[in-house]
Parts: sequence; C-alpha cells; structure tokens
Amino acid sequence: MLSAAVERKLTGKLEEAGLPFMQWAGTLIKSESKKMAVFLVCQGALLILNLIPVVGQALFVILNPLFIAFVMAYEFTGYILDRRGLDFNAKREYIFAAPGLTMGFGASVGITLLIPLAHFLLMPAAVAGGTAMVVEKNQSSSEAGRESVTID
Repeated sequence: MLSAAVERKLTGKLEEAGLPFMQWAGTLIKSESKKMAVFLVCQGALLILNLIPVVGQALFVILNPLFIAFVMAYEFTGYILDRRGLDFNAKREYIFAAPGLTMGFGASVGITLLIPLAHFLLMPAAVAGGTAMVVEKNQSSSEAGRESVTID
C-alpha cells in the first residue's frame, strides 16, 4: 500500500485503528456506501440545478468545482483515514476542519487529473500527497499543543 509506505517513511511508524478485521471491513463498507449515496445525490442535484437557465447554470459553474474539490480531498486522504478507522462523517469533519488546506489539495488534484494520460502517473502522487498532508497536519496540530480534529 502506497499510503502506508509514505506514512512509514514520513513518521517512522504506521498508525492503524487496531480494529478487528470484520469490524474494520464493516466500517469501511458502511462508509463507502454512504459516500456513494451522498456523492450521487449531490451530483444529481447539481445536474438538475444546471438545467435551470442562467441562475442555475451560474450556480453550477461555482458549486460543481467546489464539490469536485471536496470529492478529490475525500478520496485521496481516505486511504490513511480509512486505515485509522474513521467513518464517513469523521472524514468529512476532518476535511472541513481545515477547508483551505484540504479543498486546495482537492482542487489541485482535480485539475491535474484532467490532463489526458498523465493521470495514470498523477494518481499515485495524489495518494502520497494526501497521506503526507494528513501526517503533516496532525504533526502541526500536536506541536501547537492541541489535539487533532478526528485522529488520535
């Protein structure tokens, strides 16, 4: 796992939730099911919004890139956050706890993945970047004397 290797290289250790496999798998299945449902509903709502002339289309142009930035941040920080046992809501809270950092990361990943054929090389970099961002954010939170939002 690329995310685990990056975390081990950055911190010298690998943090995991320590949950039994079946409990971890159950949490992961629930989280992924909820993610797909929320993403489909949101994207469907944005598509319907896009059908409204002028106002809906203007809102779509603003809201869809924000949604894509959230999706990319959620997806590429998900590897390390899943390993630590976070569910859908905890991961969402983690992303919105530092929206500038995480949404900026998601937006940059979303834009770079638009490059034809290059996305095959960029996806592993996005996984490594998401892992590094979570590790660095948690280290800076603990150095500042405050607890991390959702990762203990």
